[in-house]
Amino acid sequence: FIVKLMLILTYSSLLSQSVFCFNCRDLSTASLRYLSSRQALADIVNFQTEAAKTMGLTTNKWVVFGCSYGGSLAVWSRIKHPDLFAAAVGSSAPMLAKANFYEYFEGVQRSLDTHNSECLKAVKEAFDQVVKMLKRRKYYSKLKSDFM
Repeated sequence: FIVKLMLILTYSSLLSQSVFCFNCRDLSTASLRYLSSRQALADIVNFQTEAAKTMGLTTNKWVVFGCSYGGSLAVWSRIKHPDLFAAAVGSSAPMLAKANFYEYFEGVQRSLDTHNSECLKAVKEAFDQVVKMLKRRKYYSKLKSDFM
């Protein structure tokens, strides 16, 4: 009984040791609008489709794995695209939306601070600005157009 498999690792560029995170110069709304779960799912689907074609793996079964937010993305990928993903493993994956999910950002803070404290500072300032805008109705349409 022989099993052949290939492991491909992807990651979120904002939350890891990437050029984008270390650069931290482009935290504009135009750039951050792509930092959403919808966009992450679209990226995963696009990656799977293109990788399968390029590597001749269109008939192979794909299994997505992830932990924490990545686990949620893995499970959502399987739910939304069962034609592309045969299974998903979501370890410690929050599956229900939670208002004020501060625990998630605590992990993000540790990661950003470990790699680049200036990046953490910029992200905190951006979040603070959004919170201020959410308190004023006149900014609602701007926030909606920037992030939806």
